[in-house]
Amino acid sequence: MKETVIQFNTRKQVIILLFAVGLAIAIFFVGIYPMFLDHQIRFFSITFFLISCWLVSKGLMSVFSKDKAGLIINSNGIHSKVTSVGKKIGFIPWEDVERLGTTILMGSSFISIVTNKPERYRNFMFGEKGKKEFDEHHTIINISAQELDIDYEKLKNLIEQYFNASR
Repeated sequence: MKETVIQFNTRKQVIILLFAVGLAIAIFFVGIYPMFLDHQIRFFSITFFLISCWLVSKGLMSVFSKDKAGLIINSNGIHSKVTSVGKKIGFIPWEDVERLGTTILMGSSFISIVTNKPERYRNFMFGEKGKKEFDEHHTIINISAQELDIDYEKLKNLIEQYFNASR
């Protein structure tokens, strides 16, 4: 099978970015609203606002990035640029994939890639919670179609075709 490159969908990214901007503005107003005189609430609101601003700036960089390839799939493996873990791991050869699964998180469907070589990927997980969950399930990454220019079912079928062809 030849290589398939699935691009980021700029329209989907802009919608997510607008939601994040709205959330950042709401957090900012909660932080400065005079009714909330408690300094702890103000501190946490301003902290979350700054984190939101950082996430919005990362989102803007993603929307205006020249590299629009979100997912690259070929007969040798898969490379996801959709999540920070996927970017950190880079290319995952099919020989390291034990099975594919489906995970539903907060109402969104994800394709789970489970490894048969957990020792190779454990250090890529963020935080103790991420490492603990990895130790239990051996899921390398979860891929969503939310930002990609493809719907979930087509993405799932495409990844399954490449994975099955590698067996």
